[in-house]
Amino acid sequence: MSKGYSRLVLAVSAMVILACDQSTGPGSDFVPPPPPPPPPPPPATTTTTATLEVTARTTGIELDQDGYSVLLQRGAGSDTARVSFGVNESKAVAGLPGGDYTLTFSGLAPNCVLVSPNSRSLGLSAGGVTSLLVDVACNEPLEIAFSSGGLTDWYTFATPRVLRRVNVNGGAIGNLGFEEGWNESPAWSPDGKKMAFHSDRSGHFMIYVMGENQVPISLTPGASEDFGPAWSPDGKRIAFSSRPQGKQEIHIMNADGTGRVRVTTGTPGDVTPDWSPDGKRLVFASTREGGGIWLVNVDGSGLIRLTSNSTGDHSPAWSPDGSTIAFSRVSGGAQAIFVMKADGSDQRSLAPEFRSASKPAWSPDGKKIAFGAFERGCEIGDCISAIQIVGIDGTRYSTTIRGENFQEPSWRPK
Repeated sequence: MSKGYSRLVLAVSAMVILACDQSTGPGSDFVPPPPPPPPPPPPATTTTTATLEVTARTTGIELDQDGYSVLLQRGAGSDTARVSFGVNESKAVAGLPGGDYTLTFSGLAPNCVLVSPNSRSLGLSAGGVTSLLVDVACNEPLEIAFSSGGLTDWYTFATPRVLRRVNVNGGAIGNLGFEEGWNESPAWSPDGKKMAFHSDRSGHFMIYVMGENQVPISLTPGASEDFGPAWSPDGKRIAFSSRPQGKQEIHIMNADGTGRVRVTTGTPGDVTPDWSPDGKRLVFASTREGGGIWLVNVDGSGLIRLTSNSTGDHSPAWSPDGSTIAFSRVSGGAQAIFVMKADGSDQRSLAPEFRSASKPAWSPDGKKIAFGAFERGCEIGDCISAIQIVGIDGTRYSTTIRGENFQEPSWRPK
């Protein structure tokens, strides 16, 4: 390579280097490329579930030591959860899908009531915490009388059928000192000092009354068959069903058995009367005109039909405030407890899950209904019945009053 060519290459290289240095120096028009953008931040964490905090506050006496439970149903009930908690306890339930829920409380002792309505609606927001206070008030437990025994299977009856008494919260079951024959339909007097019932201990069914000395006195010693006594609200009269000549009629008598008068007539079967709270009318079950529940004035006038059910409505019971009537209805192959307004409207099932539920009885405060029932699904000859208690708002109360054919409860007034 010639020296001239080498000098040319070196000169060009120096010029290139010099140009590069000048393009990046002060006063240069060269703009370097921007730095690469930083990596994106990780996505924010979102909470898609809700938390419900339930607090129970229980006051009064003889608190329910077993606590309570609440059933949560979302929407049409596709998502459900059941939570148990103590009488004065707070419990958080996490992981619930957000949305609208229906909450139903159960497991209360029979002497306790919810201060706020049962079966309430509540909205839960995803990512949030919703607090719920459950107020429960407990009072001195009342006593229930009922009939028991006398049934060996669905179709075989045997004596004796006796009357018993028990605290509504359970405990020892006591006899009412009447162990002869078939004794049914116990009914406490309004002052809680006497009990009326019917019995065949003398050869045919008659109405008896006994006081605290448990000595029964017959009020209907005649030849008629008499059943189902019901005290008037003032305790001065007793209504009952009588069969003097093969037809079942509604009669009224004074509380000492005098002054007996017939209220209804002309039908094969008028039974199970109960008084309106004002003492002016009677509600009863009848086979007339295909069967149903009827109303009549105590003088026999003003006969009105409330229900029409040929399969069997019976054992009506008037609520203490006069607004509602409970009764038993054969429906869907089972016997269930229904309630309706006193004019016969708004008929609805109150406790459809029980088998052979019958003879509803209102608690003195009008907030609960007791009745006898077998559990669904039990086998013939192997069924234990119980005195069940359901709130008029749908609350299910825990009960330990179970035994052989426990039926026909009657609350003892305070």
